[in-house]
Amino acid sequence: MLLLFFLLLFLIKISGASYICKDNGLTFAANFTENSFYEEGKDLCEYIFVPKMNESVVLSDISCDYNVDIWLIFGDEQENFEENEISLGKISKSYCSDNYKYESPENTGIRVKIYNKEEYGISFDFKRNKNPTAKCEFPIKHLIANQSILLTSQSKSERCVYRLIPSEHSEDFNEILIEDLVGDISYEVRRHDENGTILETEEISQTQFFARQILDVYLERNYDSSKFEWRASLAHRSCNCGPSEVSTNSTITTLRSPGFPKANCHHRQCYYSLNFDILENSYQILYFNIITNLVEYDTLTISELSSHNRIFRENEEFKKFAITPRNFVVNYEASSTISDRSFEINITKIDILEQCRCSSYGDKIYKTSRGKIQLRIPKICQNIFCHWRIQRESDGYYYRSQSDKERLVFEISLESGNPNDFLTFNQKKFYKSPHKSIFSTKNFPVDIDFQRFEINVLTDTNITVTWKKTTDCVCPTPFIQIAENQSIILTSPNYPDEYCVNMNCQTNLKSENETQIEIFIEKLELENFHDYLKIDNNSIELTGTYRNYTISTGKNEVDLRFESDSNEQDNGFFIVLRSRKVEEKSTGISKFLIFLMLFVIFILLGIGFLKYRHIFLNNTKENGVVNYQNYAVE
Repeated sequence: MLLLFFLLLFLIKISGASYICKDNGLTFAANFTENSFYEEGKDLCEYIFVPKMNESVVLSDISCDYNVDIWLIFGDEQENFEENEISLGKISKSYCSDNYKYESPENTGIRVKIYNKEEYGISFDFKRNKNPTAKCEFPIKHLIANQSILLTSQSKSERCVYRLIPSEHSEDFNEILIEDLVGDISYEVRRHDENGTILETEEISQTQFFARQILDVYLERNYDSSKFEWRASLAHRSCNCGPSEVSTNSTITTLRSPGFPKANCHHRQCYYSLNFDILENSYQILYFNIITNLVEYDTLTISELSSHNRIFRENEEFKKFAITPRNFVVNYEASSTISDRSFEINITKIDILEQCRCSSYGDKIYKTSRGKIQLRIPKICQNIFCHWRIQRESDGYYYRSQSDKERLVFEISLESGNPNDFLTFNQKKFYKSPHKSIFSTKNFPVDIDFQRFEINVLTDTNITVTWKKTTDCVCPTPFIQIAENQSIILTSPNYPDEYCVNMNCQTNLKSENETQIEIFIEKLELENFHDYLKIDNNSIELTGTYRNYTISTGKNEVDLRFESDSNEQDNGFFIVLRSRKVEEKSTGISKFLIFLMLFVIFILLGIGFLKYRHIFLNNTKENGVVNYQNYAVE
């Protein structure tokens, strides 16, 4: 009886299946309810589950012994679901478990293909979801020129498939660019021909360009649940970098960006190695004229091939310069921003006239801590290039260990009436004639270039560059004696560059007797309310910014204290100390006061004398009458 009961249950399960694998291999269900099916030993069974509008299909509780193919199907304008499909891939035996669940994107159906030649079966549940919660978007993505499409997924182990179809009105774009916006994610790409036949399947793990064609892109994350994002867009047919090795004997060499001048060649990386014939004992230079129209995060760099020293970077304003002939490399990397961007590098070989060759031409090297370069460039020289290099005095270990506290201070004078005379330092500081300034650096070596490329040169040019070594962020001398009518310059540590943090410098100023110290602040820039210059035992505290400000101390001995905290720094201060003789302005006033006092005393004495005389006369008259009267009575 028990055996008959189980046999009856088995027959009921088979006969109760909602979908039977027919001979034609297809069962179409346009309006289905939640069901499950079981089928044995068929070579091929296909089941199509089509949702209603704004719904999705959910497959769950899969149980199988062999692989099963799942396809996404989608309707066209006539809702011909059975004619449009994308393979989602096989569900292997490892995926067949009660925990497996897949939900199609909204308005997307599912086709299940079962390949099973053995006497085993497969079962799973399916249902329509009226409130779609799928982690993948609708699979069809049409690529339009100058627009990008995000390909995303929010779920761990959720495999999303997208079909990228180039639009018909974008024939000028012959590539498809797929960009990884997160990193470290692999994806699979299947290429199709015009009939939808799969031509090739490729595993990709980085940003890559593909030839223009229909692509199916499979995205999946298996190791975490964070969101991933990819971006797909069309690329221009001329977005090729061109040859990476460029050797030239011509006078003019031009290098242009991919798709020059206005192609949307975003996320493109190019590398060029430029080799020029360098003739011995020649006096040639390479003149660069760079025209750029790059956007933020685009990078364009030119570096020496041998030393990797950077010659140019895209954010530098100075885009016309010269170098002595050498081989160099150009690196270009366009950011992911979709925008017109371009660059053009024109390199011209120029012969220098013999009378226009700098006396120190040929990369003259100085290895002194103090030096001077001074020369006059005649106006007859239309094209000229001079180069000097200043290196450290020593490359020994001890010198390098002290180098972080040492720097060179340069004083520059460029006197010329020619607007196209330029003096550059390490291709970072550019000075246009006429110019005078001071700057310091501790980046070695220091390359100094003078260049002129002009047809109408009006005047000669005088160049003077002096340098000396100083120690970084050392407090001034603790005592300064100021002679009468003497001016002494006092600057903050490291001036004119930024002073250091946590400084506490004190200097005692003293001048001769009968003089007073005067402090003229030509420039003071301190971090406001953080760093201070304190004068005369903190009776005067300066912070922030001051210009051309004079302080008369009235004393011949004053203490200065400079304090900085651990926050931001500024350029510090430049002050002039003077000693002035105290003027005797009180002499005339004293004489006047003495005279006034004597005059007052004289007046008081006079008044006293007159009053005393008056009293005396009155007393004398009164006494006489009395005596007289007394005498007459007798």
